[in-house]
Amino acid sequence: MTGSKMDLLVFARGPGLHWALVIMVFGICWRVAVYALARSERDLYWARKQFWLGRGHWQIESYVMHVGLLIVLFGFVPHIQLVRDLTGIGWPGLPIGLVWFAGALTIAAMVAVLIHRPPDEEPRTLRARLDEYFSWLVVLAPLLTGLLAFPHLGGASLTPPWAALLTAHLLSAELLMVWLPFGRLAHLALMPLLRGAARALALMGIEAN
Repeated sequence: MTGSKMDLLVFARGPGLHWALVIMVFGICWRVAVYALARSERDLYWARKQFWLGRGHWQIESYVMHVGLLIVLFGFVPHIQLVRDLTGIGWPGLPIGLVWFAGALTIAAMVAVLIHRPPDEEPRTLRARLDEYFSWLVVLAPLLTGLLAFPHLGGASLTPPWAALLTAHLLSAELLMVWLPFGRLAHLALMPLLRGAARALALMGIEAN
């Protein structure tokens, strides 16, 4: 492995991951604060107007894609180890074969979602279209590179192509983290937060329309 490749891998494992986490957390907090302070109505689901996908988008492949992503994100042992290193919280991982199958199925579902995408119910701007397709690519990249690097996990040394694939996987995952709060993907983080806030206010007796 050349020095430049090793430097890039070290960056992806260290400063790149650190700053991607900082930007992701800051971006999510910023988006929640902006909408919470700027909304014109007492509706804790106001963000759905920006982030909700609509019933027409929820075909069977959409469910498969979301479930597959959850399995890959939270069932793969190295991912769990990363969370444990950062927070001290961990849980048992899923069998590697199941995670690999879920990743492959997720990629197939993403392609099907793109092909079977329902027609727009209303005209959208070029920016909205670019957001949608870029978000699709940003999710696909770490999945694809992760699957390509997967057979090499557990190898004895950091030799090509494993090191290059691992670097590509880490950098693409960090791009996903950075993009998450600012694009269409924000619904993944913000909708659960809003639902939780609505339930918390309901328990406190505060009405939310």
